[in-house]
Amino acid sequence: MRKLAVMFCVMLCLFASGCGSGNEKVKKTVKNVTKEETKELTSLLASSRKESLDRIKEEVIEEKTSYAHCEIKYPHLEEDEYQNVNKKILAEVKKLSGYDDIFESESDEVFGVTTIRLHYSTGTFNDRILSVLFEGEFRNNEAAHPVNLAFGLNLDLKTGEFLHIGEFSDVIRKKQNMERYIKEQVDGEEAEYREGLLSAWKEKGEEQFLESKRFYLSEGKVYFVLSIPAGSEAYQIICLE
Repeated sequence: MRKLAVMFCVMLCLFASGCGSGNEKVKKTVKNVTKEETKELTSLLASSRKESLDRIKEEVIEEKTSYAHCEIKYPHLEEDEYQNVNKKILAEVKKLSGYDDIFESESDEVFGVTTIRLHYSTGTFNDRILSVLFEGEFRNNEAAHPVNLAFGLNLDLKTGEFLHIGEFSDVIRKKQNMERYIKEQVDGEEAEYREGLLSAWKEKGEEQFLESKRFYLSEGKVYFVLSIPAGSEAYQIICLE
């Protein structure tokens, strides 16, 4: 039923099946990646086809009904060989934004008016990797706060599969320095906010770190999206220097 609880479907997607694959699957992925493959992927992080970004077409889903409005922007690769990748991107965007719950539900019961807004920025893009960061919000006018949306889609263009952060062995090692990264990247005047981030990392960070859609790649760096438990599901993007 399309009640207030539908807002939390988005959150559940991000924290459960939608945004992660579970520790067991991540461990399996890491185990199956050879040292040569890991080295190859890592070397590709800094390589981005900026001159070829015009090969990415921006697509927009715009829908408006009496109970919901949406504007979702997402990338579409022009080459025919990437049609499977395009289908995966669209499917994940619809699922993680809450679009499926609102516009493709068979229920006729409505609770308030829902607005979904989502935009993206392209990170690493080369012959092997496409990384995209999505940000936006899911808002119901009957709820006190919107649900902030933030997730990354990282695809191996060679296989058409999603990349996991565990496939970059050097990134796993940097996890040990997460508290230092948080302290360095949050302004010193925001002591209370910084402490909230540190608390969020200690409480759920280890679990979030292994989720496949909690990170994105750009200019040779890896960025981790840390969710902060709150009414609006705040988040902080942390650069793993």
